[in-house]
Amino acid sequence: MNRRQLVAGLGAAVAGGGAALGTGAFTSVEADRTVGVNVATEDQAYLALDPNTGSDNEVFSTSPGSNNELEIDFNGPDDTIGDGVGQDSVYEFDSVFQIKNQGTQTVYVNISSLNLDSGNISIEFYAGSDSSNSLDSNDLELATGDAPAEIGVKIDLNESASVDSFEGNATVSAGSSSDSTIIS
Repeated sequence: MNRRQLVAGLGAAVAGGGAALGTGAFTSVEADRTVGVNVATEDQAYLALDPNTGSDNEVFSTSPGSNNELEIDFNGPDDTIGDGVGQDSVYEFDSVFQIKNQGTQTVYVNISSLNLDSGNISIEFYAGSDSSNSLDSNDLELATGDAPAEIGVKIDLNESASVDSFEGNATVSAGSSSDSTIIS
């Protein structure tokens, strides 16, 4: 056998072996799999939101409210306290509710502020008893197994706010990383 025949034979063997083995690529696939998801009430979820039991301000939060979600209501819930916040004022309510991480990893929690009535009313959420720890511009670090974090609410009514009542929805976000200043 001459050298050219040997090289040609090896080349054919390699090409044939490559064709036999293939690349393993596919164009599409469809497969049915079972996925199980429990929907828990607010206080039993991985990120649990719960009234701050034992706090003087727990009266302003209810869980589960409608849709099994935490509700915050500053409309005098009974005859033992006032009927609401005053005009042209700033109110801070410490420890209205709690957030607890019941998941499997540390999370960073952020709660959006609300600006209502063309910006004349703002509602902010803060960690602990320091209203400068706004959870709109800072992230609250919660490790698994940590004690629940106490969350307060700051309501600021600008003097030009002329409403009898107002409401809005805040968004609670939690992620495994943070791009903001971290409060722990």
